[in-house]
Amino acid sequence: MKVLLLPNQIKEEALALMPILEEKLIASGHEPLYDGTDLRPDVVLFMGGDGTFIHYAPSALAYDVLYGGINVGNFGYLTNCSADDAAKWLEGLHEYDHDDCLILEAEGAYIINDVTFKARRNIETFRIYDGDRLISTIRASGLIVATPLGSTGINRSAGGPILDLSLEDIVITPILSLRKETPPLVYHIRRSLTIKSDEPSDHTIDGKKTETASSFTIRNGSKKLKKINMVMDRR
Repeated sequence: MKVLLLPNQIKEEALALMPILEEKLIASGHEPLYDGTDLRPDVVLFMGGDGTFIHYAPSALAYDVLYGGINVGNFGYLTNCSADDAAKWLEGLHEYDHDDCLILEAEGAYIINDVTFKARRNIETFRIYDGDRLISTIRASGLIVATPLGSTGINRSAGGPILDLSLEDIVITPILSLRKETPPLVYHIRRSLTIKSDEPSDHTIDGKKTETASSFTIRNGSKKLKKINMVMDRR
């Protein structure tokens, strides 16, 4: 297998891990590749934390190949193993299954984790449409629209459920809802959803701010992220 190695360039631990991974891959019969090479990989392997996962995910989507990671960040929920277990984990790389994870698209960008909507005043009315059909009206300080991958992030902190990675659903979670009983909404996205507000709200895609607008359309992604699902015990 050809394995593209993508370290977090600002983490010394990630860069120091590169020669160890190279040696192990070659010893296991794999071919390590590096960013900038023209060869098509079979696997994209990152070294970092969950932020690195989001950063390099578009590369795996572009190649349409397996995607896995070695944690040299903090918690590393989306990674497969720790740096200490990397060599052992690589031994079974050719045997691991993967999950086809839902990815969304908006404004020409992939949405790996979530989109957040923040009211520019204390409370805003958000109306959620599936095509022309109104499916929910929520009065809150903001909204989180998360993929199954992103459901473990700020969605969880806001009280939203964690979704299984095999689901084709999203979760829409209010932020400081005016009505405390307003529950998160798990919804099967077929083609697209549009979130409208009475006043322009601030939008953030995977932590990066986009243009302020009163209407924002999210589409079901044209690709799935092939996340390797073999995770070594982190205890």
